[in-house]
Amino acid sequence: MSFRDPSSLLSSWQNRFRAFFARRCPEQDDVDDLVKDAIVSILRCCHTFAHRSTVCTWVYAVCRNVLSNYFYYRARDDRRVRRLSLDPPAADPLLPVALRDALGRLPECGKRLYVLYYVDGLSIREIAARLGRPDGTVKCLRHGDPALRWSRQAAKRS
Repeated sequence: MSFRDPSSLLSSWQNRFRAFFARRCPEQDDVDDLVKDAIVSILRCCHTFAHRSTVCTWVYAVCRNVLSNYFYYRARDDRRVRRLSLDPPAADPLLPVALRDALGRLPECGKRLYVLYYVDGLSIREIAARLGRPDGTVKCLRHGDPALRWSRQAAKRS
């Protein structure tokens, strides 16, 4: 097998993909979406296939990555729902004032980063895509600013 004609390869493998995801995915409604995501990922990345393995091995590795992303984002969404459904803990009445002061000292980029990460709950990768910056830059911005570090600790306490 080769990637000379990826569309014919993928159409012939579609049932294999469906079986792969159906065995591993607890929500059968999501199987078709996972198959489509896998096909898009394979078509998007077929130029990176380096012939260090068989096409079959590479294709299933892509499918495993798609499934891994599915479980990651599903768990993250479940945590968000659980966190929103819990009653807010009793907090120090002065904490919002101190947090607002710390956020006021942040540069505009730091404020936006704080909102995207701690309020919206986005991942570093999603924030980097939204800000148009590399992942490493976002990590440095998040960890480097002392005011942001303090506001992060305060947010964990509230």
